[in-house]
Order: sequence, then structure tokens, then C-alpha cells
Amino acid sequence: MKQEDKQPDPDEITENYSFGYQSSTGLTAYKSFESHTIQSVLSNFLTFLQTLGFSYVGKITLESKDGTKTWTT
Repeated sequence: MKQEDKQPDPDEITENYSFGYQSSTGLTAYKSFESHTIQSVLSNFLTFLQTLGFSYVGKITLESKDGTKTWTT
């Protein structure tokens, strides 16, 4: 009997993400989106920060817990 791989294709997995921010002056901003990759999540987060006025943030780097992988915008 042939065993089938029950894991979904990573390219077919879509996850939903949301970022939110509320300033001390009451400004509230939200961004929600779907993504297939960590790289896309980082790019969306960078855009979110820059849209809020954090223009000095030029890139974001994410490192895996075990330190074997990194992602950078």
C-alpha cells in the first residue's frame, strides 16, 4: 500500500495576518493581508511601519530560533 504525504504544498498554504497600532494621541491604524511566505509578511510589516511614519526603518531581519535561517526585507 502506497503511503501519501498528508502535508499540504507550502505554495498552497495561505495564512492571514494583521498588524495594529494605536498612538498616545489616539491615532489607530490596522493592516490585514494574506500571505504565502515569511518574506511577504516582513515586506508588509515594513510597509506598515513606514506608512505610520517610521521612515527611518529601512529593513527588517528575522532569524529562526535555532539561528540557521534568516530573512531580510
